Amino acid sequence: MFLLKTVNRPPADERISLSCYPDDLRVLRQLVLRLAERGIRVKRTFIVRALAHMTPEVEILAHAVLRHKEEPPLRGKGNAGGTHTAERLTLYILKEDLKKLDRVCVELLRQEIEVTRTYLLRSLIYSATEDDLLAESIKRFAHDFPDRRTREVRAKRRG
Repeated sequence: MFLLKTVNRPPADERISLSCYPDDLRVLRQLVLRLAERGIRVKRTFIVRALAHMTPEVEILAHAVLRHKEEPPLRGKGNAGGTHTAERLTLYILKEDLKKLDRVCVELLRQEIEVTRTYLLRSLIYSATEDDLLAESIKRFAHDFPDRRTREVRAKRRG
């Protein structure tokens, strides 16, 4: 008889994949370093989760429109610079945040701008410029939604 070990992941999270271009990864690395300078050690995927959660819909919409002017989405053809996906990040994102991203996609489609969740998340990566505000927001998000893959959280789950 086989015993299946199940992962105790709350139903509020959904696993998604985020396709990143080389510039996206560079910006994410810079964010990780700038947060580390402020004493906050987080992974790239955690930053993306936090940005998706903390940013209101109207701001996501605005960032996407601004990003669209700089880099129009080229479905399946790489980005405007001709580069292709460098890495796919896998992350668990809150279902409520995915619904928020979907609502923004629909709103942009009404304005004849067709984008994906990935495009919206990528636009959020570029929007994170105020380091002190970002650091405080990441701390709050980490407190409310800890990264389940860290040693501390796994130790707490084990008892």
